[in-house]
Amino acid sequence: MTLSGIGPAQTLAQHNISLIADRPGVGQNMWDHIDIEVNWKVGVNGLNTLANTSYANEQAQLFQNEPASSIYGNYGADYIGWEKLPEPYRSNLSSTTISELATFPADWPEVEYEIASVYLSGIENDYNVYGTFVIVPVTPISRGNITLQTNSMLDPLIVNPNWLTAETDKELALQALKRGRAIISTAAMQPILIGNETAPGQEVQTDDQLNEYIRNNFFMNWHATCTCRMGRANDTMAVVDSKGRVIGVHGLRVVDASAFALLPPGHPVSTTYGLAEKISAEIIADR
Repeated sequence: MTLSGIGPAQTLAQHNISLIADRPGVGQNMWDHIDIEVNWKVGVNGLNTLANTSYANEQAQLFQNEPASSIYGNYGADYIGWEKLPEPYRSNLSSTTISELATFPADWPEVEYEIASVYLSGIENDYNVYGTFVIVPVTPISRGNITLQTNSMLDPLIVNPNWLTAETDKELALQALKRGRAIISTAAMQPILIGNETAPGQEVQTDDQLNEYIRNNFFMNWHATCTCRMGRANDTMAVVDSKGRVIGVHGLRVVDASAFALLPPGHPVSTTYGLAEKISAEIIADR
């Protein structure tokens, strides 16, 4: 949008782009989720089992007849759940973190968990199956931003996600990882676990070690949102109104996850569909 002349006036001037609307919120306020993994070798079939040609062929045939029953019909996470961080982990959070988490609605979960099979050991000819317990803190306080590198559409944008820059996010990630390790190593999981924890690994135990593991191994969840935030017309950082209309511009709307006022505590695709349905109905009604 900024290349079209809608965005922070100062940024547009720096790149010799004619100003259409000064909306300083364009590219700012980026919310995103991160993923943290706990991995074990498991005694069940998973994506690595596809290295076995006969199993792969069997699953391919099954996919033709019963897609939902085939491993090829699995997008990677079989079970997903949410919770507020419980005791005793919650007692390890600072008062500042507790206060910042309290700014979210009372029924807003703080951690999401996914059961998946996405870990690869990197060892040649390792066809073992690894179960992955994915931990997703869903109350990010850190905010990223996106800006221009040049005034050419051929040049990539500068994206600064700012993950884990807020102390609250760091504290929650640490305690959520401890909680996730405890869940995956419970007695109920023992029948399928093989050997010791693969990652972070038994040698990673102290807070410093766990924080280093998080920093070096977390990955994005592709949930970047809110960089063209919805808000009231008198909100200088808002970019679109409640109907997705770009404030100060006629005939232009933003109807995607960038228009969210906040990132929901889960996967935003269904919310994006809901937003699109709402705005589409309003466009039709206006006609």
